[in-house]
Amino acid sequence: MGLHLRYAEIFGKELSVSSMCLSKNEEEIDAIAKKWASVISDKYVRQQAEEAARIALRHGIKDLPELREADLGKISKYHGARASFQEGMTDELPSIIRVNKRGYRGWKEAHANAVRYGQLVQDNPLLHELGHYIDYCNDSANYRKLEHTWKVENVDEALVKKHLSTYALSDYAEFEAELNAAIMRGKVLPKELLSYSHMNQVDTPLAKRMLRLASGDSVCLPSEEVSKGFKEAMKVLFHQKGSSFSIDILADKNVQGLIEAHTSVLDRNLQRLEMSDLMRQRLTRSNYIFSGIKTFHELNEAFPSLLDSNGNRKTFEAFLNDVRKIDKTYNSNYLRAEYNFVQSSAEMAAKWERFSEDGDRYNLQYRTAGDGKVRPEHAALNGVTLPPSDPFWEEYYPPNGWNCRCTVVQVRRSKYPATPHDEAMALGEEALQRDTKGIFHFNPGKEDKTVPDYNPYTIRRCRDCDIAKGKIKLAKFIPENELCAACKLIHSCWAKVKEETPETFTECETSNGKLRVSSKHGRTEKKENVRVGRYLAEKHGYEIDLIANPQNETSADSYNKTLGIEQEYKVNAKPTKSSIDNLIRKGAKQADDLVLFVDSGISLDELSSALHDRVRRTNLKTVMVVIDGMDKTYTYDEITAKGFKVRQADLK
Repeated sequence: MGLHLRYAEIFGKELSVSSMCLSKNEEEIDAIAKKWASVISDKYVRQQAEEAARIALRHGIKDLPELREADLGKISKYHGARASFQEGMTDELPSIIRVNKRGYRGWKEAHANAVRYGQLVQDNPLLHELGHYIDYCNDSANYRKLEHTWKVENVDEALVKKHLSTYALSDYAEFEAELNAAIMRGKVLPKELLSYSHMNQVDTPLAKRMLRLASGDSVCLPSEEVSKGFKEAMKVLFHQKGSSFSIDILADKNVQGLIEAHTSVLDRNLQRLEMSDLMRQRLTRSNYIFSGIKTFHELNEAFPSLLDSNGNRKTFEAFLNDVRKIDKTYNSNYLRAEYNFVQSSAEMAAKWERFSEDGDRYNLQYRTAGDGKVRPEHAALNGVTLPPSDPFWEEYYPPNGWNCRCTVVQVRRSKYPATPHDEAMALGEEALQRDTKGIFHFNPGKEDKTVPDYNPYTIRRCRDCDIAKGKIKLAKFIPENELCAACKLIHSCWAKVKEETPETFTECETSNGKLRVSSKHGRTEKKENVRVGRYLAEKHGYEIDLIANPQNETSADSYNKTLGIEQEYKVNAKPTKSSIDNLIRKGAKQADDLVLFVDSGISLDELSSALHDRVRRTNLKTVMVVIDGMDKTYTYDEITAKGFKVRQADLK
């Protein structure tokens, strides 16, 4: 049986194939996006414009603003606009997004760094400008008010920085733009943060849609990252040698990109749910394995399309065009249904973890949504009450079907006596009688999985296989088929992903400012750099990140968010000119701005001479000299000027 038919057979009429927030289909959206972006001369920026347009159209924008190339002035490392939004004044004067032709060089790197350091919430500046446009569309009169450009007040700045960016605190207009861009990128945001938005005060369909998406109550699919991942995976498949599909390409970094993009969609709500880190990691693992097996099927199904009817290899463009249906089927139609199921499973897993803390102190009670959409067979389970230890919950704990909205709550045993076990099991069997394959007979909280081992992409015997339980070993009687081989490889890839843990930041205690340390910051210099960073934070109120130090790469020690610059820290422990010279020489290779922490007692004359002689042979922009709890920042021009001296009186 074909996978599509099997999918439909397992899920029946409950399978939702709706994947769009709007009536426009993907072909229409793609055509509009390409036409809109066609005015941009730079290929990469044009791709960014296409991406932004597609995302915005999916999220409720009916008509895009006019897009123009323009000269918006010179772009430096820290200054200058790469794009800007101008609201429409009349029907004859439409809203316009201008893109700076002089900003194309370094566009990609600049915005990637801005996201990395928390300045911006996402890396597509055109999506940010469309965020302004959404704000304008929701309430044009408010957008034109002067106070719309005033500094954001009465908000939890730490909350805004954590979930959005520092730029979101510039003024109300930038807050709304960053918020809308984050929502369009699929971020689920805290209620407190959303309460700051002007969208709560307007009654437009667009504002309501955006708030639903931001709260996690709705989702706009397909994901742009999944679409891009599919294309890159198809490139890998296209260049595969041999006459048969090679499972090994599942480990290719570009195919892994598709798996991870799909996983990130399914993971979307995990961070907002209250659960242990261990449970969250296990659910992420489940999403990854599910996404990996799904990708295997996509690639396997696409492989025969490499050849035309005469057995000749197609061009990549022709091949990609022929497999677009596969992309739509798997990553539009199926993805929404899968997303809904995974979100429900994750929520119920989080609940189960909390229930487990109380043991059998309370009974658990099955409850439906209580409206006209409830399936009669699920309605029969409403009110079933049993202790958590009862086997009933292993089989009939929600979700009990595709798009099932049922839940379970804790109730007092004295008020709600237990339903007889046999009676409950009979009701459960009747409720899931349409689930002839037994796919929904699982408890996501007990099994630590969002998706059961047996699902539309696997075989029935997957439920008996030890691989799913973390053992790289097949159960008896399962043949060594392609699916099994793919499953082994995907589990092996997950082990590697787990080793490559994502970067996290730990905040250090400071009396002023803020200092965070990356989990990937160099261990050997961490103590020393924390000391320097703490001094700068407490003395000047700076917000500083000690950043990752990539292997085999020269990089700065820190990113000073307040100043908007990367800085290298050097501590001088020897009172010699050569020691200072050596530190400056090394530091200049790592950053344009240096902090020289002088602990050695070197004389100011020797220090001045060393700075003057070495700095003029570097590209350093500034050197901050710190001595005995006082400091001064000198520019390149000051240090290289004739007669330069570090004077005690200048240190503050």
